[in-house]
Amino acid sequence: MGRVSAGDEIAGRYRLVQPLGSGGQGEVWEATSLTVSTLRVALKRVHQEDDGARRALEEAEKLARVRHANVVSVHDVVADGDDHWIVMGYVAGEPLGQLGKITVEDAAAYGAQLADGLIAVHAQDLLHRDVTPANVIVADGVATLIDFGIAHSVADADTATSGARVTGTPGYLAPEMLVPDTQYRRPADVFGLGATLYRALEGTSPFGEGSDAQLFARTERDDVRQPRRAGAMSGVLMRMLDKNPRGRPALEAVRDELRSIAGGNGPLPPPPGPKGGRRTRVLVAAACAAVLVVAGALYSWNAFGPPSDGPDQAEGTEAPAADPSRTGLDAQPKSTPQAKATATPEATEPEPTPTPTPDEKAGGSDGGGNDGGEPPVVAAPIQFPDKSADAAREASWDPCKLLGGGALDRFGTSRTDSDRDVFQMCTVTVSNGSSLSEVELTMFTGEDPDGSGSDQGGGVTLYSSDGGAECSRDVVFGAGGRYTLSFEAKQVEGSGADLCGMAGSVADRAVSLVKADEIPVRTALPLPGSVITRSTCPLPSDDALRAALGVDDLVGPGREFAEWDCNWDGDEGRYLRIMFQRDEGYAPGESTEHSLSGYTAYERGDAWEEGCLVDVVAQEGASPEGDGTVTELLRVHLTGESDQDTLCDAAVAVARSAAAAL
Repeated sequence: MGRVSAGDEIAGRYRLVQPLGSGGQGEVWEATSLTVSTLRVALKRVHQEDDGARRALEEAEKLARVRHANVVSVHDVVADGDDHWIVMGYVAGEPLGQLGKITVEDAAAYGAQLADGLIAVHAQDLLHRDVTPANVIVADGVATLIDFGIAHSVADADTATSGARVTGTPGYLAPEMLVPDTQYRRPADVFGLGATLYRALEGTSPFGEGSDAQLFARTERDDVRQPRRAGAMSGVLMRMLDKNPRGRPALEAVRDELRSIAGGNGPLPPPPGPKGGRRTRVLVAAACAAVLVVAGALYSWNAFGPPSDGPDQAEGTEAPAADPSRTGLDAQPKSTPQAKATATPEATEPEPTPTPTPDEKAGGSDGGGNDGGEPPVVAAPIQFPDKSADAAREASWDPCKLLGGGALDRFGTSRTDSDRDVFQMCTVTVSNGSSLSEVELTMFTGEDPDGSGSDQGGGVTLYSSDGGAECSRDVVFGAGGRYTLSFEAKQVEGSGADLCGMAGSVADRAVSLVKADEIPVRTALPLPGSVITRSTCPLPSDDALRAALGVDDLVGPGREFAEWDCNWDGDEGRYLRIMFQRDEGYAPGESTEHSLSGYTAYERGDAWEEGCLVDVVAQEGASPEGDGTVTELLRVHLTGESDQDTLCDAAVAVARSAAAAL
């Protein structure tokens, strides 16, 4: 690769004007077209070391599919001798880092634009990897994200750290990227955007100024400096700059809050849960549950699709677990009268039984054997005819059985809480006399795991992340890493618990089950007539959706794990979410009671701090562990720019339509 200079012609189509910058994959020049004299472009010359050129060209093709007002456009790739040049749009303006300190409203407006641009980039399975003030150009109130050469695909994201070598801009690189062999993932782009906005407001990086070595040391060792000029943006900035990637918000939530601040409406409360495919981890207040009684046998379902010789399966899709701290599983007084369901959905009749797994043949997931000569009684798995094939498979997986199998026995006495929050979650409390800990499993789709990954073979990767107060293991499998079994261990009381030992034990067992295509399945409904067999996506009528969203043509829905959570976008900022969620000792608090299609419902207004929430009591009964009453809720949450009365009227109408379909 020889030197090039201003005035050189490239591929007979462009003339170089001046260098603009360089990055991990090449140098960038301003250029003019030889055929259209007024056309200015940016040409990126790709380094040809190893397979870097091939990867850069592949990523250029993906970037060309990103058409967004706040992301530099990629037009073409041209060859000039042995060199390849990527043709990008030329963005005139000033780098954000050279604007000096700006107002909070301007910073919020730019941040919302950039967050929306990053959402578009991530939608193409790409990561930017270097969101910094130098890579943001501002002109006429519009911020554009430019990329000087280090965007990579999610699937091929290499490590930012290898030994002593660190790839990234000091002061803007996420702390987890300083850990050797850590893969770069979406939360690191969120950190980069937060650090960039911090610089725009404070005039310095979140870790101050200094040499590269000093900044990397502070990033690894120090907390982010509390901003002094961020005003209404302080809260969202500090969440974006959380040193733990699990604590950072999704870009959709960042965009929405920054839009609100830019519009003079102040910051939004923490969002009630992920929009689209993004999820929020379920973190519920610690509570002890009753001793797990393993009932029924352990079944398997092919984690990568139905087995060719297995029974036909019903249909379904997916939904992220809701974070009660954000979605409003409010801690209400237990003495509040319980809501009663006045209509009972019918339970689905089970279909033929699949072949038991080796665990079943041995006598069940708890390891108990069969004392007599009679063959063990094998319970039939639950069927999910309301769901698509993928969602039915996801819904069939039993998180409590994945936490069982004796994997936690050596750590103390275990108790299982199978009905806390969402259907794809289970919690086990472990007591050893000196401490009380919780191990929680939540199942997700389309999740970005945290920590460093280790290939387990068979298309399974195990990710480990140790955070001191908690320890996590993520088991990722399926095409494109579609599924994540996320195990989190945390200490509730006392000290000295082996949190990583607990998380590792249950995760190792899960790896073995996934590799053997023996994920245990549900064999009993959590409650008689439970809505676990249903999907929320088809419940509301199209007319109710159009009216609530203010649209003529419906788009979506966004489907989350097992279709227990679905969402729609509309006009005027309307966003509708319909999900199933469980609550022990449900109390609607201050609310307006309705009877909707034979079900008791509660219009709860801003119980989730924005928009309007309507709870439909779909089913209620005794906890499987015998520790109280469990209420299964159909929750309808509508947000938008309209006043709350308007939103609540629309949310109640959607809830009435959805309840009728139950």
